[in-house]
Amino acid sequence: MRTLTQTMMAGLLAGAALLPGAAQAENRDINCSMIKKTENGKFTYSSNPGFSILRLTAPDGPMLSDDIPENVVGFACVRQNIVPDENDIEVLQAGYSLTLADTKETFRTMQLSLADGKIAYEISGGTLSKKETKKLDKVIAKMQARIAG
Repeated sequence: MRTLTQTMMAGLLAGAALLPGAAQAENRDINCSMIKKTENGKFTYSSNPGFSILRLTAPDGPMLSDDIPENVVGFACVRQNIVPDENDIEVLQAGYSLTLADTKETFRTMQLSLADGKIAYEISGGTLSKKETKKLDKVIAKMQARIAG
């Protein structure tokens, strides 16, 4: 049985396959959605064309969040590469959740979280290759160093 996040990410992934040049980028947001909590405690996804977490976290300093509505609790992004970017730590530090999916044939998602100053992740729908694991370890170490600051 698929979770709501998996179902939503599958839809984003299907749309991403139609985008020209999606397979050429190393790590870019193909499609990102805001996860919003409704007044009755349910969650909805809002996809805005051109919305990119990588763009919001790219400048020096904290995540640019002026255009993020108050009821947003997290983000779900399809990227060419499931391994997070070092600057994704800004999303977690701002109090949001972050779910990443990649454009591989297997449907993989990575849920990132931050609790008590420690970054955690959970992968669903597959495993990381040795190369991806090595890259992830380096990125997580850089993120942890930024937290320790």
